Amino acid sequence: MEEVFTELDIRLIIDDIAGIGCSDAEHDAKLRAVLQVAKDKGGRFNKEKCVFDTTSITYFGHRLTTSSIASDPEKTQALENMPTPQNQEELQTLIGMYNYLSRYIPNLATLNKPLRDLSKQQKFEWNTSHKEAKRGIQNAISKNLSFFDPEARQIEVITDASQHGLGAQLSMMEQLSLLHLTL
Repeated sequence: MEEVFTELDIRLIIDDIAGIGCSDAEHDAKLRAVLQVAKDKGGRFNKEKCVFDTTSITYFGHRLTTSSIASDPEKTQALENMPTPQNQEELQTLIGMYNYLSRYIPNLATLNKPLRDLSKQQKFEWNTSHKEAKRGIQNAISKNLSFFDPEARQIEVITDASQHGLGAQLSMMEQLSLLHLTL
């Protein structure tokens, strides 16, 4: 399917297509082009799965808006509810899911080290360190971090440091209210 749409400025993963426009006219032009190519090549779309003219979509595990990208809340919820792995195969699945969402999990390499170490062992023995690692990752995921377009908002950075430590605060305006992220 990728070959069919190579000339168009769209995103295509397996059978999911996303076309983005900076204006309604650009969006509509891309949409018409996609529909025309599909028609010419005999392609069809499931109307129930199509979303047109929207400012946010869930696309291949990510929630995309006009100003940010975050993990898909359904994927996040599924990970939070995932039972404790009982064998190496289930552990590999869990690690893979964490890795897929790694951009939203600060310090994942450190947090999941006990799980990666266990995945290399011959014998599967889930212990307290693995439980704590899973809990730490789940806590990080539950914070639902997102990336945003800094040009879309006013940003302020405040820092302070001494011989004993340092601190930083990132603040940004979001619809007339100030949001703070303490680092």
